Amino acid sequence: SKGWNALVFAASFPILSITSAIAGMIGGYLIDRLGAWRLLPYLLLPLCFSNLVLWLGSGEWTIALFFFLTGLSAGVVNNAASIVWAELYGTTHIGAIRALATAGMVFASAAGPGIAGVLIDAGIPLERQCLYYAVYCALASVTYFLLRGRVGQRVRETASSR
Repeated sequence: SKGWNALVFAASFPILSITSAIAGMIGGYLIDRLGAWRLLPYLLLPLCFSNLVLWLGSGEWTIALFFFLTGLSAGVVNNAASIVWAELYGTTHIGAIRALATAGMVFASAAGPGIAGVLIDAGIPLERQCLYYAVYCALASVTYFLLRGRVGQRVRETASSR
């Protein structure tokens, strides 16, 4: 509905790839220094802002900024998602835990486009959905922030039981 050139959109995908790779390396360093669980409140903030950019933006430059911000989240989340399970639950059953988490992620990835399509059919344009996605990411970040004390306690208990 914004009238963007599909070629500009397609040409901007390398921004996502490059940003995700660089953010993944920086995120790996931060995870080693701070722990994945300490990063949880901040991981979805770039994704929140990327959705706000799509909701509010109108110029084709919006596409590049969207991919940049999405890449920031994706790069760090990919690393943190693997590590946080071991921090919270130890490594004894890490295979089963990761399998369940991966199954949930695959399900969510498959359901996402379908849900967006149903909402479009219900008269809620993708542009407005981006606002809802941004609010969801912000609420998840606030929830992680509020729970950081309990999560930290769990991590310390897991570490002391090894």
